[in-house]
Amino acid sequence: MDTTYINRANTNDVVFKTVNDAIEREGKRGKVISFTQVYKKLKLKRACKIISDPGSAIYKVTFDGNKLRKWVHANRRVGRPRQNWTEETIKELWDNIKESIAHYKYTAFDENNEGIMETLHKEAQTFH
Repeated sequence: MDTTYINRANTNDVVFKTVNDAIEREGKRGKVISFTQVYKKLKLKRACKIISDPGSAIYKVTFDGNKLRKWVHANRRVGRPRQNWTEETIKELWDNIKESIAHYKYTAFDENNEGIMETLHKEAQTFH
């Protein structure tokens, strides 16, 4: 295949589809996916592992209590807060859960909602 610089039709989607078709023709299992998809899956898997063990040290430095609220240390630097891994990952996990549970399909994440927190804890136990 030519590079995208030479042939604009060869986008990443086309390259992934071509490679996956070739893998399928050879009868092999597996699939080539983008780094972004792999990173998101591993990030959600790590978050579920942390949520599943509330007694661990990693849970205590990641979350502040049972509400899955980010832990903030006392002596923070002055300045604009950065995008927080904990907050973003919990929201992504909730978006992933909403797709599979019809009852919560149009429910926005609310850390004060007990039903959402129970669902997050329960789904974290079974996430794969």
